[in-house]
Amino acid sequence: MMKKEYKVSGMMCVNCASAVSKAVNKLNGVNAEVSLLEKRLYAEFDEDKVSESEIFTAVKNAGYKLHHINENVSDIKQIKKRFILSLILLIPLMYLSMGEMINLPEPTPILNCILQAALATALIIVNRTFFIKGFLGVKNKSPNMETLIALGSLSAYAYSLVAFLVMTFGGEKVSHLFYDSVGMVFTLVSLGKYFEELSKKKTTEEVEKLSKLLPDTITVFVDGKEKVIDAKSVKKGDIICLKAGDYATCDGKVVFGQGYINNSAITGESIPQEVFSGESVKSGSFLENGYIRYIAETVLEETLFSKIISSLKKAGRTKAPIEKTADKISAYFVPIVCAVSLITFLSWLIIKGDFYLSFKYAISVLVVSCPCSLGLATPVAVMVAIGKGAKNGILFKDARSIQNFRRTEYFLFDKTATLTTGKIKVMDAILYEDKEKILPIVYALEEKNNHPLSQALINYCKDFNNGCEVDNFNYLFGKGVIGEISGVKYRLGNDKIIETNTDTSSLIEKSGFTRLVLIKDDKIIAVFYLADEVKYNAESVVYGLKSMGKKVVMLTGDNKSVAYAVAKTTGIEKVECEVLPEDKAEIVSKYKAQGIVAMVGDGINDSVALKEADIGVSVGNGTDIAIESADVVLVDGDVKKIITATALTEKTLKIVKQNLFWAFFYNLILIPVAGGVFAFLGLTLSPSICAVCMCISSLFVVSNALRLNAFNEEKTIKGGNKDGLIRA
Repeated sequence: MMKKEYKVSGMMCVNCASAVSKAVNKLNGVNAEVSLLEKRLYAEFDEDKVSESEIFTAVKNAGYKLHHINENVSDIKQIKKRFILSLILLIPLMYLSMGEMINLPEPTPILNCILQAALATALIIVNRTFFIKGFLGVKNKSPNMETLIALGSLSAYAYSLVAFLVMTFGGEKVSHLFYDSVGMVFTLVSLGKYFEELSKKKTTEEVEKLSKLLPDTITVFVDGKEKVIDAKSVKKGDIICLKAGDYATCDGKVVFGQGYINNSAITGESIPQEVFSGESVKSGSFLENGYIRYIAETVLEETLFSKIISSLKKAGRTKAPIEKTADKISAYFVPIVCAVSLITFLSWLIIKGDFYLSFKYAISVLVVSCPCSLGLATPVAVMVAIGKGAKNGILFKDARSIQNFRRTEYFLFDKTATLTTGKIKVMDAILYEDKEKILPIVYALEEKNNHPLSQALINYCKDFNNGCEVDNFNYLFGKGVIGEISGVKYRLGNDKIIETNTDTSSLIEKSGFTRLVLIKDDKIIAVFYLADEVKYNAESVVYGLKSMGKKVVMLTGDNKSVAYAVAKTTGIEKVECEVLPEDKAEIVSKYKAQGIVAMVGDGINDSVALKEADIGVSVGNGTDIAIESADVVLVDGDVKKIITATALTEKTLKIVKQNLFWAFFYNLILIPVAGGVFAFLGLTLSPSICAVCMCISSLFVVSNALRLNAFNEEKTIKGGNKDGLIRA
């Protein structure tokens, strides 16, 4: 199967995207997705069943144009050009139609009508795209905004032309022509669409910035020299050079030099991290200062950055449940408006018997209605939220996760590497001899051991390494180590290494800690208490969620003592402990029966539970990020982003609801007004004013969605304690 991405020009509203999607997916062997905001067609097709040229033809027959991804295409430029030409033609048309009102000199009535007809005809030619796409939409059973504009303007043009012929050859006087309305509608709609496209472009700017971030060329170190090559030709194992200001295009590890790396494009963290030999470098990061060389471990589409971009673009093509409902309504909107317009015309013709008045109201209904505001209400807000989330290190995998995240009732947290750092640390030590004597002994004994707890003791004692030698070293499985230093026998391990003749009166039990003892001959000379360190902001996250009315549960495989110690530190009241990885999904299902559940885990051993939950949140870190496991990924592993994500989705859903309310309210009120329902109060709208209202309606929903760009993570969480929590 061939996978390709194309640009699509001419799409203005959700019905346009639907028309393109329908046209392409009708072809045998094609599975396609269309993104209105990105102006993209993502197609997967069987070359044995369908050719690329057939896909191009299908899009053309739908009224739009397909372009290869490297072509320079801009709908904005085309709309701007159409607006300028329309304005140039509109000015003399308005002079001819309204000059008499302000006593301006005009040609004879016949010549005036001929000139108006000529200018209106030129306007129709300039704006022929409305007619092409509008009537192709009807043909393909996907009527759209262009259909309404085309019907309204063509009806007004036809009425005016017939009226002129009646006046010329029948000798009857016609009170008014609609040529000026034709010009005003085309000009104002083009102007509105120009501003709308500029605004829509801003909704994708965060993702576009990320996509264009990496350079086209990179510097590699070959045979002792630096060489500039095409970034696409880099291979695994290449040594890449980074100077101050350079972006990393691959994931890898530093092999030479040192400097400060800024990961803000990936994690949202603006504070640079110091890197040196052995440290990781992520694609998408840049070197603020210094000079390093690193070996490429993953390249091109396999890098963390590429996966993030791919995931963001895919998320932009998905639809939230609320959006799917709006799309279904939009599909019936145009036929309903056409029916309302016809009913309006017939009703007024029966009531008043005035053909001109009836016709004006019918055209106004067609022009004022705005399916675009309904179709754009959700996707523009979702796209801004996806980009804003990415900027803050939150990767939403689809639109559904944005809608459901805010509605989550239960947050189930894994313990290790989620609420805790995942790194064992010596939390307390009781030494019965001078530390200058004890700690070098501990270091020497553990240096020869590869147990996970050993590294914690080595890190604790590393400043006291004096190079002392261990003789007769032996590792006792499940107990600890024994060895001799300067002829003295030492034992270091858990309680099982304690012999019956050892004095244990000095031992203190601490709940939630792993206890290790150092025994010299038969006397305990040191006790170490180790634990997985709780993340500094875990308590504020739990507090924040509880203050929002969420229920927080810890789900862990650790024993009851350790689990409840962490729960007490973080403020979690409900604990599910001693749970096997394969049983976590069952517990998630249990809570799902009580409400919407978000499972928060490291995305590795929690993958089944993440998929089972309504919302799977992966607390990723570095290149080990589990992108495929979850609906939402916290790229830098910072759990405080849970609060940020909750606040962002809350604001997004609030804006979506505002947009949908506006879209329904606007059409519900303005269509009756345009149809003359309130004419008895003197409240009517001309087709020109209706065109202005329609443009304003579309601009409102897009501009309202852009308010999400003002979302500030720093205002969501300030500081690392529960009292510093601030709602966005």
